[in-house]
Amino acid sequence: YLNTHPDIQDLVLQTPDWGIGKGDADSLRATWFGHASVFVEMPSVPSASDSQSAAKIFFDPIFSLRAGPTQYTGPKRMFPAPCQAKDLPGCDVVCISHNHYDHLDFASILAIQDRFPAVRYFVPLGVKVWFTEAGIPGDQVTELDWWQSAIHPVTTETTKSEATTSIVTAQLRITCVPAQHNTGRGANDYSKTLWCGWVIEQKVSKPPTESPTDEWASTCRGAVYFAGDTGYRRYSHSTEVCPIFKEIGNRFGPLDLSFIPIWRGGTLSFLSWAGLRLTHETVPSAFHASPADAVSIHLDIQSKVSLGIHFGTFVGATQETLEAMVELRHACDEVGVPNLRDEVGVLEGSSETPQTDAERNEKGRMGTINLGETWVGPIVERPWEEQAWIDGGTTSRHAAIRSISAIVAAEKMAKSAAKRFRTW
Repeated sequence: YLNTHPDIQDLVLQTPDWGIGKGDADSLRATWFGHASVFVEMPSVPSASDSQSAAKIFFDPIFSLRAGPTQYTGPKRMFPAPCQAKDLPGCDVVCISHNHYDHLDFASILAIQDRFPAVRYFVPLGVKVWFTEAGIPGDQVTELDWWQSAIHPVTTETTKSEATTSIVTAQLRITCVPAQHNTGRGANDYSKTLWCGWVIEQKVSKPPTESPTDEWASTCRGAVYFAGDTGYRRYSHSTEVCPIFKEIGNRFGPLDLSFIPIWRGGTLSFLSWAGLRLTHETVPSAFHASPADAVSIHLDIQSKVSLGIHFGTFVGATQETLEAMVELRHACDEVGVPNLRDEVGVLEGSSETPQTDAERNEKGRMGTINLGETWVGPIVERPWEEQAWIDGGTTSRHAAIRSISAIVAAEKMAKSAAKRFRTW
């Protein structure tokens, strides 16, 4: 059924072209490496002649064949990585969402560090020690709590003409934001380090043109959200959903580009390898978003464009990949979110009335791209807003840990009650 479904397209492995020749020179670019690995290029100077002025950001990089403590253990990739660290056009920043093996890979981090010795790492609380023990200099690793931000300088461009000299500076504001997940790399460290998502905004500043005493003019050129790995609700049919995504949208939206997980992790991939099928009703959904949940997150965070990630890589069979893609397409159709590849915002094969520009702008677009493919899209400049907060928010990590603990306790109580009932 999945192989003949009208909404399905095979997932294809491509060699990255980094979007060269696509879009304008100052377009936002995102290359998907499989699972949650995404490479983003965010140009700081409009109409830049090359990619040197673009900030290059890598989220949760993993090039390895397996996601596990060694290269011989853990879930295996369905497709190899589109390329290796040595093939990247650059790397300024690496952001890690949490310490699970499929998001924090030892060999991949060392490969990036070897290729780009000056790269900076941004990690959630408790993860910095992993990097220093791996040999990464401590001053290259910034550890943040939820809602904390750090500033990373990108570039200073100087353009000279016969009459004037123009200077443009750019910096990234990198904010650690909440997610609904957990952490752990062994039997004794369950949720002892923090998990998170990331919002990266680029501030571009220019000197005053009329009076040297005037303030510099600053604009936001690109706002990107990376969800990492997250759930959305307590269980599959729960009407109670996690409030953090609307808070992220209210604080940072509208977001130019977002990366949202649409499938579970690779731990259960052996079941699809054996020919078995898991439904969202049979898999706990507190820690992983379903495709329908991912569309809700897309709307909550006020994203203009969202790419589905965390699927099609550490899976046991092709059917898992096809399921995720078909379910995402159907979930988008259900709420009227245009597909990513439908440029005019009309759903292919749909009898619905074509959407107006206002409706498209309100709901954005969402879909998937191929492994190694680069999505290219515009950056809409907007006034820069200094955040009045540095730390804290209506959602604290302690509240999230209590919430997750309550979910786990409830599941244990339900199992215990069921066991007693069978005994009676």
